[in-house]
Amino acid sequence: MPQRPEFLSIYYRALADNMPLSLLVKDIHGEILFANKSYLEFSDRKHKDLVGTSDYDFVAPELAKKYRANDAIVIESAQTLSGFGKHQTNDGQTLMMEHRRIPVCDDAGQVIAIQFLCWDVTQQQDTENALANERFLFNSLLEVFPDAIYFKDHDSRLTRLSKSFAQKFDRKPSEIIGLTDADLFAPEHANNALADEQRILETGQPINSKLEYEVYPDQKPTWASTTKVRLEDNSGNVMGTFGISRDVTELMESRKQLQDALARADDANRAKSEFVANMSHEIRTPMNGIIGMAKLLSETSLNDTQFEYVEMIQQASGSLMGLLNDILDFSKIEAGKLELDHIPFNLSDSVGKTTQSLSTKASEKGLELACRVSPNLPERLVGDPRRLRQVIVNLVGNAIKFTDMGEIVVEVEMQEQTGDLVKLHFSVRDTGIGIPSKKQKLIFEEFSQADSSTTRRFGGTGLGLTICKQLVQLMHGSIWVESEVSQGTTFHFSIPMRIAAEQPSTSRFKLESLQGIRTLVVDDNATNRRIVEEMIKSWGLVPTNVDGGVSAITALQTASRAGTPFQLILLDCMMPGMDGFSVAELVSGNPVFANPTIIMISSAVGLGDSIRCQEAGITHYMTKPVIKSELFDVIVDALGQEDARTRKKSTTQPYRSSRPLNILVVEDDPINQRVAVGFLEQAGHQITIANTGKEAITIVDELANERNQSFDVILMDLQMPEMDGLKTTAVIRERETSSETRVPIVAMTAAAMKGDRERCLAAGMDAYVSKPIALEQLLQIIESQTGIARQPETPPSAQTPASAAPPRSNSSVIDIATVAAEYPGDRSSLNKTLGIFLKELPRLLSEMSVGLTTNDLVIIKRTAHTILGSTRILRMDQLADIAQKLEAYATKGDVDRCHKLHSKLSALSERAIDEITDFLS
Repeated sequence: MPQRPEFLSIYYRALADNMPLSLLVKDIHGEILFANKSYLEFSDRKHKDLVGTSDYDFVAPELAKKYRANDAIVIESAQTLSGFGKHQTNDGQTLMMEHRRIPVCDDAGQVIAIQFLCWDVTQQQDTENALANERFLFNSLLEVFPDAIYFKDHDSRLTRLSKSFAQKFDRKPSEIIGLTDADLFAPEHANNALADEQRILETGQPINSKLEYEVYPDQKPTWASTTKVRLEDNSGNVMGTFGISRDVTELMESRKQLQDALARADDANRAKSEFVANMSHEIRTPMNGIIGMAKLLSETSLNDTQFEYVEMIQQASGSLMGLLNDILDFSKIEAGKLELDHIPFNLSDSVGKTTQSLSTKASEKGLELACRVSPNLPERLVGDPRRLRQVIVNLVGNAIKFTDMGEIVVEVEMQEQTGDLVKLHFSVRDTGIGIPSKKQKLIFEEFSQADSSTTRRFGGTGLGLTICKQLVQLMHGSIWVESEVSQGTTFHFSIPMRIAAEQPSTSRFKLESLQGIRTLVVDDNATNRRIVEEMIKSWGLVPTNVDGGVSAITALQTASRAGTPFQLILLDCMMPGMDGFSVAELVSGNPVFANPTIIMISSAVGLGDSIRCQEAGITHYMTKPVIKSELFDVIVDALGQEDARTRKKSTTQPYRSSRPLNILVVEDDPINQRVAVGFLEQAGHQITIANTGKEAITIVDELANERNQSFDVILMDLQMPEMDGLKTTAVIRERETSSETRVPIVAMTAAAMKGDRERCLAAGMDAYVSKPIALEQLLQIIESQTGIARQPETPPSAQTPASAAPPRSNSSVIDIATVAAEYPGDRSSLNKTLGIFLKELPRLLSEMSVGLTTNDLVIIKRTAHTILGSTRILRMDQLADIAQKLEAYATKGDVDRCHKLHSKLSALSERAIDEITDFLS
């Protein structure tokens, strides 16, 4: 047995047992001499079981042989041998162990034993592997990443950087480390970068996606999106800054190209809009002439046939003007600038009259056009009647276009009601060519039709249904289509609307004198019979329906024999076999039928129909589709019944002057001219009109030179083209210095600002009256300036007051009731004035647009002043207020505010035109 080494003393054992490392001591023959506590715990063995054994007793022979070979190396070299190895624990865990074989030598340097030390380095190895992997990834990032990556110290010197960053300067990364931006970039860029980085170091606030412009050594200008942050270690110590710069030169170039393209598109859009606006203006001018002349013609003495023709001209031209507006509306919708009105309107009349305006087109193709509004719906709703009319005109126009025979029916039903909100369901049904199912989704797209061949056959651009869809969506509704080829098409749309607070009196359609009147409805079209029957039943009449002339005669004979003859016949004109005129000729004057009242309802007005109606004993003649309110009025008038409606009588006491005065009215606006003339002629005065200041001076000179006379009083507008009222007054006063005559001059203007009265008096005027002119005030001023008193006059009994006007809604632009009550003259005179306003307002708006386009403040101011005067007179307070502001801003030279107010002025003007048109019709 070998001798135990002397070093295994008690002290050695104590030291070894307290080591954290596992220790095993073997002699040069491989016999285990000692194992410390750490090794025993690690190997899960006892000391007595180890001492005296060798590696062959515990591991496989091959592994033991390997261990002995390693021991031999240490013994021969007397050097420490280090290495790593895996160890499998009893619980199946694999550990990475680091070990060392350390020789133990005697005093002579001979190896007498081997100390085997081992310890677990699994976690350390994992950490080192992870660090190595991260180092590899980081180096790979710096090597291949296309963005410029860089790390800087506190002095903004580069400590690490990516290969792509170095390549921008045609260098290696190692050649740039230690440099600053001042060594690489232009001074401006370097200084900005240094300031940014110092701010980041101080505040910790990063810079995100900052656009930077720089020219690199290759002289190629570049744009970069740069992000920089403060760099800190795990303890929070600031190490410097870290940044990434991404080249966005291509993106910036693309953005510039896009901006240029958008600018070109905007220019093209603007050019298109200007073209559309100019064309619209050019077309509107003759259209306004047609509408205006038709209106003037309607106020002359016309027989029934002529009046019917004129009325149809008005309806057709109104529809054409509406279609013209569609073109502009489409542009507004595209730009998101179309706004809807929310005003009270009569649903039944609006839908009925819109449909009726298309009846001529329908009758030309031999089509029946019918319109039914459910009697369960409220009479008045709040919405945008003009846009609703656009949708109906488009849909009915399409139906007429694509229908060769049969009928077109417009219906309005209540879909649901919640409180004061109703959801309306509109439908336009035709018996036309139909739409294939695969094409039905395309027809609402711009410039699309169900079949390209329809463009050649039927015409059209394919914009109508697109406008319908967009308008319905703007009204918070939906639109859809149901169709079958060769079976017809039905367009549906539903929109919500509020019930107007003011509804017509329930007595409007509830005359007791109509109750129980036996009525024969004669029409070969079942839809028309149903609609008329529904209407007259709601008024208390008792209808009987027949489908033709022969059936009508039979029904009349049967009723007469039974002693219950019909009192009223609603007779269709165009029927197969026996038409309406033939029926009327047989019935009229025949005592067998008890002489019933006959009202003819026709799809189209024919030449000579009025004369034929008189000859056939027909009392009244109407066109289809039947409008509820019109049919009611015609029945009441035909039967000679008393309508429950009452008219407001004028309470204005007319006056006449004790002596007629010769008065000069200097005014450029035709509306103001007409009102002034109406007031003054009513008082018995003789009026001369001057349209401008220069014309006024000429007229005054001619009267003085040719007749040696002068006017009794001059009413002078302030703002006029060529020469305003103040300058005109100054010229007149200067010429009066050579004579003893001094004519009283009264300022008459829409201006009512502080200091206006003083300016007028200082210019030589004698009095001041502001528009809108009040009759009493004007007559008092004339009396005070001339000394000519007034005397009351009893008005002629035949005079019809102009105040028969509907009450004003809170949201109306024009106060028709007040205008009618205060207007000097009868209803016909008021209608003429309103007709002039309808003609003048578009012209003034066009002038205003020209002024705004050219930034001509003189035009803007003058036009605004003219609009102000007219709208004050016609009680359009909202329009007048905007016009007054426009005039004030033009005076101050504030063109931007004028542009902003112009859109409001245009929108309110459109509403005013609609309201006046409705009133006149």
